Amino acid sequence: MYSREFLVAISRDREAAADAARWREAGRRAPPWRPGRRNEAERLCEEAERRAIAAGVDWERLPRPPAGLAAPDRSARQRLGRRSPPPGSPVPRGLRERLMRRPPGLTGPPPPPAMVEPDGGGIGALAGHRVPGEVSGSAALRWLRAAPAPAHTRSDGSAWFEATDASFWHRDAQGAHFALASDGASLLPVSDDGLLYAQDGAGAWHTSLADGTALTLAGDGQLVAQDGDGRLRLLADDGLFYLVAPGALYPIAENGEIVTEAGIGLDGVEIGPGETGGIEGGPEAVDGLWS
Repeated sequence: MYSREFLVAISRDREAAADAARWREAGRRAPPWRPGRRNEAERLCEEAERRAIAAGVDWERLPRPPAGLAAPDRSARQRLGRRSPPPGSPVPRGLRERLMRRPPGLTGPPPPPAMVEPDGGGIGALAGHRVPGEVSGSAALRWLRAAPAPAHTRSDGSAWFEATDASFWHRDAQGAHFALASDGASLLPVSDDGLLYAQDGAGAWHTSLADGTALTLAGDGQLVAQDGDGRLRLLADDGLFYLVAPGALYPIAENGEIVTEAGIGLDGVEIGPGETGGIEGGPEAVDGLWS
Protein backbone atom coordinates (compact mmCIF):
# COMPACT_ATOMS: atom_id res chain seq x y z
CA MET A 1 0.00 0.00 0.00
CA TYR A 2 2.70 2.47 1.08
CA SER A 3 6.37 2.21 0.24
CA ARG A 4 8.74 0.66 2.74
CA GLU A 5 10.81 3.83 2.68
CA PHE A 6 7.76 5.92 3.64
CA LEU A 7 6.83 3.60 6.53
CA VAL A 8 10.40 3.88 7.81
CA ALA A 9 10.31 7.68 7.55
CA ILE A 10 7.20 7.92 9.76
CA SER A 11 8.45 5.45 12.36
CA ARG A 12 8.33 6.18 16.07
CA ASP A 13 11.95 5.03 16.23
CA ARG A 14 13.68 8.13 14.86
CA GLU A 15 17.11 6.64 15.43
CA ALA A 16 16.32 3.52 13.38
CA ALA A 17 14.81 5.68 10.63
CA ALA A 18 17.95 7.84 10.54
CA ASP A 19 20.17 4.75 10.42
CA ALA A 20 18.14 3.32 7.53
CA ALA A 21 18.42 6.57 5.58
CA ARG A 22 22.17 6.76 6.21
CA TRP A 23 22.87 3.19 5.12
CA ARG A 24 20.53 3.51 2.14
CA GLU A 25 22.52 6.49 0.92
CA ALA A 26 25.80 4.67 1.61
CA GLY A 27 24.62 1.79 -0.56
CA ARG A 28 23.75 4.16 -3.37
CA ARG A 29 27.12 5.85 -3.20
CA ALA A 30 29.16 2.63 -3.03
CA PRO A 31 31.30 2.33 -6.17
CA PRO A 32 30.37 -0.56 -8.49
CA TRP A 33 33.87 -2.05 -8.07
CA ARG A 34 33.24 -2.38 -4.30
CA PRO A 35 30.24 -4.80 -4.20
CA GLY A 36 31.14 -5.94 -0.70
CA ARG A 37 30.74 -2.39 0.63
CA ARG A 38 27.39 -2.02 -1.14
CA ASN A 39 26.12 -5.37 0.12
CA GLU A 40 27.08 -4.53 3.69
CA ALA A 41 25.32 -1.14 3.47
CA GLU A 42 22.18 -2.81 2.09
CA ARG A 43 22.23 -5.36 4.91
CA LEU A 44 22.55 -2.69 7.57
CA CYS A 45 19.85 -0.62 5.88
CA GLU A 46 17.42 -3.56 5.83
CA GLU A 47 18.14 -4.27 9.49
CA ALA A 48 17.46 -0.64 10.45
CA GLU A 49 14.27 -0.62 8.35
CA ARG A 50 12.95 -3.68 10.17
CA ARG A 51 13.56 -1.97 13.52
CA ALA A 52 11.88 1.21 12.36
CA ILE A 53 8.77 -0.51 10.99
CA ALA A 54 8.45 -2.75 14.04
CA ALA A 55 8.38 0.35 16.27
CA GLY A 56 5.10 1.47 14.67
CA VAL A 57 3.83 4.72 13.18
CA ASP A 58 4.39 8.17 14.61
CA TRP A 59 0.94 9.40 13.66
CA GLU A 60 1.79 13.02 14.42
CA ARG A 61 4.13 12.97 11.42
CA LEU A 62 1.29 12.32 8.97
CA PRO A 63 -0.16 15.28 7.06
CA ARG A 64 -3.27 17.21 8.02
CA PRO A 65 -5.98 18.10 5.49
CA PRO A 66 -5.41 21.55 3.98
CA ALA A 67 -8.05 24.12 4.89
CA GLY A 68 -11.03 23.86 2.56
CA LEU A 69 -10.21 20.40 1.19
CA ALA A 70 -13.48 18.52 0.65
CA ALA A 71 -14.98 16.08 -1.81
CA PRO A 72 -16.88 17.83 -4.63
CA ASP A 73 -20.62 18.30 -4.13
CA ARG A 74 -22.61 16.58 -6.90
CA SER A 75 -26.06 17.12 -5.37
CA ALA A 76 -27.14 19.71 -7.99
CA ARG A 77 -26.47 17.45 -11.00
CA GLN A 78 -29.24 16.31 -13.33
CA ARG A 79 -30.35 12.81 -12.31
CA LEU A 80 -29.80 10.51 -15.26
CA GLY A 81 -30.54 6.84 -15.79
CA ARG A 82 -33.28 4.33 -16.47
CA ARG A 83 -36.45 4.36 -14.43
CA SER A 84 -36.90 0.59 -14.61
CA PRO A 85 -36.02 -2.30 -16.95
CA PRO A 86 -38.35 -2.27 -19.96
CA PRO A 87 -40.51 -5.45 -20.19
CA GLY A 88 -39.30 -7.76 -22.92
CA SER A 89 -36.42 -5.48 -23.84
CA PRO A 90 -33.22 -6.85 -25.41
CA VAL A 91 -31.12 -5.74 -22.46
CA PRO A 92 -28.46 -8.46 -21.89
CA ARG A 93 -28.98 -10.71 -18.88
CA GLY A 94 -26.16 -9.27 -16.77
CA LEU A 95 -27.32 -5.73 -17.47
CA ARG A 96 -30.95 -6.64 -16.72
CA GLU A 97 -29.99 -8.22 -13.39
CA ARG A 98 -28.14 -5.06 -12.38
CA LEU A 99 -31.15 -2.96 -13.36
CA MET A 100 -33.51 -5.21 -11.43
CA ARG A 101 -31.48 -4.73 -8.25
CA ARG A 102 -32.45 -1.07 -8.17
CA PRO A 103 -35.03 -0.17 -5.53
CA PRO A 104 -38.44 0.67 -7.04
CA GLY A 105 -38.67 4.35 -7.80
CA LEU A 106 -41.41 6.85 -8.41
CA THR A 107 -42.38 7.97 -11.88
CA GLY A 108 -40.02 10.48 -13.39
CA PRO A 109 -36.22 10.55 -13.25
CA PRO A 110 -34.67 8.43 -10.49
CA PRO A 111 -35.07 10.27 -7.16
CA PRO A 112 -32.16 10.24 -4.69
CA PRO A 113 -33.51 7.27 -2.65
CA ALA A 114 -33.49 5.13 -5.81
CA MET A 115 -29.93 5.93 -6.80
CA VAL A 116 -27.35 3.17 -6.92
CA GLU A 117 -24.25 4.11 -4.97
CA PRO A 118 -21.12 3.37 -7.01
CA ASP A 119 -18.59 1.00 -5.53
CA GLY A 120 -15.80 3.51 -5.05
CA GLY A 121 -12.22 2.39 -5.55
CA GLY A 122 -9.54 2.36 -2.91
CA ILE A 123 -6.23 4.17 -2.71
CA GLY A 124 -4.46 1.93 -5.24
CA ALA A 125 -7.35 2.03 -7.72
CA LEU A 126 -7.35 5.82 -7.72
CA ALA A 127 -3.59 5.86 -8.28
CA GLY A 128 -3.99 3.52 -11.25
CA HIS A 129 -2.50 0.40 -9.65
CA ARG A 130 -5.29 -1.40 -7.81
CA VAL A 131 -3.96 -3.70 -5.08
CA PRO A 132 -5.67 -7.11 -4.69
CA GLY A 133 -7.65 -7.14 -1.48
CA GLU A 134 -7.47 -3.39 -0.92
CA VAL A 135 -10.30 -1.75 1.00
CA SER A 136 -12.61 0.10 -1.39
CA GLY A 137 -13.71 3.63 -0.68
CA SER A 138 -17.28 2.44 -0.14
CA ALA A 139 -16.25 -0.25 2.34
CA ALA A 140 -13.94 2.14 4.16
CA LEU A 141 -16.71 4.69 4.57
CA ARG A 142 -19.08 2.08 6.02
CA TRP A 143 -16.33 0.95 8.39
CA LEU A 144 -15.48 4.49 9.50
CA ARG A 145 -19.14 5.32 10.10
CA ALA A 146 -19.34 2.31 12.43
CA ALA A 147 -17.02 4.17 14.85
CA PRO A 148 -14.00 1.84 14.95
CA ALA A 149 -11.29 2.40 17.54
CA PRO A 150 -8.79 4.94 16.18
CA ALA A 151 -5.10 4.17 15.94
CA HIS A 152 -4.37 7.70 17.13
CA THR A 153 -6.45 10.68 18.29
CA ARG A 154 -5.14 14.23 18.20
CA SER A 155 -5.90 16.94 20.71
CA ASP A 156 -8.33 18.68 18.32
CA GLY A 157 -10.52 15.56 18.10
CA SER A 158 -9.29 14.42 14.69
CA ALA A 159 -8.16 10.82 14.41
CA TRP A 160 -6.23 8.34 12.28
CA PHE A 161 -7.41 4.80 11.51
CA GLU A 162 -5.60 1.84 9.98
CA ALA A 163 -7.68 -0.46 7.76
CA THR A 164 -7.25 -4.20 7.31
CA ASP A 165 -5.18 -3.62 4.14
CA ALA A 166 -2.79 -1.34 6.09
CA SER A 167 -4.14 1.82 4.45
CA PHE A 168 -4.47 4.95 6.60
CA TRP A 169 -7.70 6.95 6.91
CA HIS A 170 -8.25 10.28 8.64
CA ARG A 171 -11.32 11.84 10.24
CA ASP A 172 -11.00 15.56 10.87
CA ALA A 173 -12.48 17.44 13.80
CA GLN A 174 -15.63 18.22 11.75
CA GLY A 175 -16.24 14.55 10.88
CA ALA A 176 -15.08 14.61 7.25
CA HIS A 177 -13.11 11.57 6.06
CA PHE A 178 -9.92 11.35 4.03
CA ALA A 179 -7.58 8.62 2.82
CA LEU A 180 -3.82 8.97 2.83
CA ALA A 181 -2.72 8.70 -0.81
CA SER A 182 -0.22 6.06 -1.86
CA ASP A 183 2.49 8.73 -2.06
CA GLY A 184 2.11 9.29 1.68
CA ALA A 185 2.09 13.04 1.15
CA SER A 186 -1.46 13.99 0.17
CA LEU A 187 -4.95 13.35 1.51
CA LEU A 188 -7.87 12.23 -0.64
CA PRO A 189 -11.32 13.47 0.42
CA VAL A 190 -14.02 10.79 0.64
CA SER A 191 -17.50 11.71 -0.59
CA ASP A 192 -20.72 10.68 1.13
CA ASP A 193 -21.19 7.94 -1.48
CA GLY A 194 -17.76 6.39 -0.83
CA LEU A 195 -15.75 7.84 -3.70
CA LEU A 196 -12.16 8.96 -3.18
CA TYR A 197 -11.24 12.12 -5.08
CA ALA A 198 -7.94 13.58 -6.23
CA GLN A 199 -7.47 16.92 -7.96
CA ASP A 200 -4.99 17.37 -10.78
CA GLY A 201 -2.85 20.41 -11.51
CA ALA A 202 -5.56 21.91 -13.71
CA GLY A 203 -8.13 21.70 -10.93
CA ALA A 204 -10.10 18.77 -12.38
CA TRP A 205 -11.40 16.13 -9.99
CA HIS A 206 -10.78 12.43 -10.63
CA THR A 207 -12.07 9.32 -8.91
CA SER A 208 -12.33 5.59 -9.62
CA LEU A 209 -14.49 2.54 -9.13
CA ALA A 210 -13.39 -0.52 -7.18
CA ASP A 211 -12.60 -2.35 -10.43
CA GLY A 212 -10.08 0.36 -11.36
CA THR A 213 -12.28 2.26 -13.83
CA ALA A 214 -11.03 5.86 -13.87
CA LEU A 215 -13.64 8.61 -13.83
CA THR A 216 -13.52 12.37 -14.25
CA LEU A 217 -15.99 14.80 -12.75
CA ALA A 218 -17.57 16.94 -15.47
CA GLY A 219 -18.52 20.54 -14.79
CA ASP A 220 -22.21 19.61 -14.48
CA GLY A 221 -21.54 17.04 -11.75
CA GLN A 222 -21.67 13.89 -13.92
CA LEU A 223 -19.00 11.18 -13.66
CA VAL A 224 -17.60 10.25 -17.05
CA ALA A 225 -14.93 8.13 -18.67
CA GLN A 226 -13.66 7.94 -22.22
CA ASP A 227 -13.46 4.68 -24.15
CA GLY A 228 -10.72 3.75 -26.59
CA ASP A 229 -12.14 5.75 -29.51
CA GLY A 230 -12.72 8.88 -27.47
CA ARG A 231 -16.46 8.49 -26.96
CA LEU A 232 -17.85 9.59 -23.64
CA ARG A 233 -19.22 7.02 -21.19
CA LEU A 234 -21.41 8.26 -18.38
CA LEU A 235 -21.95 6.54 -15.03
CA ALA A 236 -25.65 7.18 -14.43
CA ASP A 237 -27.63 7.14 -11.21
CA ASP A 238 -28.97 3.65 -11.95
CA GLY A 239 -25.43 2.26 -11.62
CA LEU A 240 -24.95 1.59 -15.33
CA PHE A 241 -22.58 3.00 -17.90
CA TYR A 242 -24.13 4.71 -20.93
CA LEU A 243 -22.76 5.93 -24.21
CA VAL A 244 -23.62 9.61 -24.50
CA ALA A 245 -25.27 10.53 -27.80
CA PRO A 246 -27.25 13.65 -28.83
CA GLY A 247 -30.39 13.61 -26.71
CA ALA A 248 -30.03 9.98 -25.69
CA LEU A 249 -28.13 7.49 -23.57
CA TYR A 250 -27.38 3.93 -24.68
CA PRO A 251 -26.46 1.31 -22.05
CA ILE A 252 -23.13 -0.46 -22.34
CA ALA A 253 -23.08 -4.16 -21.48
CA GLU A 254 -20.28 -5.63 -19.38
CA ASN A 255 -18.71 -7.06 -22.56
CA GLY A 256 -18.53 -3.55 -24.00
CA GLU A 257 -21.50 -3.96 -26.35
CA ILE A 258 -23.56 -0.80 -26.89
CA VAL A 259 -27.21 -1.85 -26.57
CA THR A 260 -28.77 0.49 -29.11
CA GLU A 261 -32.20 -1.17 -28.76
CA ALA A 262 -32.42 -0.11 -25.10
CA GLY A 263 -31.67 3.60 -25.37
CA ILE A 264 -33.28 6.14 -23.07
CA GLY A 265 -33.82 9.86 -23.19
CA LEU A 266 -32.37 12.26 -20.68
CA ASP A 267 -35.63 11.92 -18.72
CA GLY A 268 -35.05 8.18 -18.22
CA VAL A 269 -37.86 7.17 -20.60
CA GLU A 270 -37.32 4.49 -23.25
CA ILE A 271 -36.88 5.77 -26.79
CA GLY A 272 -38.07 4.06 -29.90
CA PRO A 273 -36.25 3.44 -33.21
CA GLY A 274 -35.65 6.60 -35.18
CA GLU A 275 -36.46 8.96 -32.31
CA THR A 276 -32.86 10.19 -32.10
CA GLY A 277 -29.90 10.50 -34.41
CA GLY A 278 -28.38 7.27 -33.10
CA ILE A 279 -25.01 6.80 -31.47
CA GLU A 280 -22.97 8.73 -34.02
CA GLY A 281 -21.83 12.23 -33.26
CA GLY A 282 -21.82 12.01 -29.50
CA PRO A 283 -20.35 15.01 -27.68
CA GLU A 284 -16.70 15.17 -26.78
CA ALA A 285 -15.54 15.53 -23.19
CA VAL A 286 -16.31 19.08 -22.05
CA ASP A 287 -16.86 20.84 -18.76
CA GLY A 288 -20.57 19.97 -18.91
CA LEU A 289 -22.07 17.14 -20.91
CA TRP A 290 -25.02 19.12 -22.17
CA SER A 291 -23.34 22.47 -22.81
